[in-house]
Amino acid sequence: MQIPADVKRKIQTRAAQEWPGDYSMQVHVIKEQSEAYLRLTSFSARDHTDEITTNCLAKATSDWPTDYYMQLYTFEQQMQSARAFLEFHDPAVPGYVLEEVRAMAISEWPGDYEMMLHTLKTQIEAWISIHG
Repeated sequence: MQIPADVKRKIQTRAAQEWPGDYSMQVHVIKEQSEAYLRLTSFSARDHTDEITTNCLAKATSDWPTDYYMQLYTFEQQMQSARAFLEFHDPAVPGYVLEEVRAMAISEWPGDYEMMLHTLKTQIEAWISIHG
């Protein structure tokens, strides 16, 4: 897959602005940004029926509109957190409590799975300290 000329120019311009006169760092940044762009493109090119993937991509591009490396990092962190959030289980906690906390986390942090997971873990830990 090729990187579009306009994207390549943006990457090169950003590298030159971040590292004026340091051409080896510019090459490093261009390579890093280009690889990240291609990986992100492979995710966004897929036919998404998966709302989580779509939300994670949207958050990453919104948080880092001009930094493909950080978009990829954020996307991967969000996907990992989404899986952990959805699979989270603690046998010491009744199912209804877990679902109540999960719903609260979704409501408080729509589209941000890292914060949903943090909220879920924090609230469950607190529940256990009260009831455990």
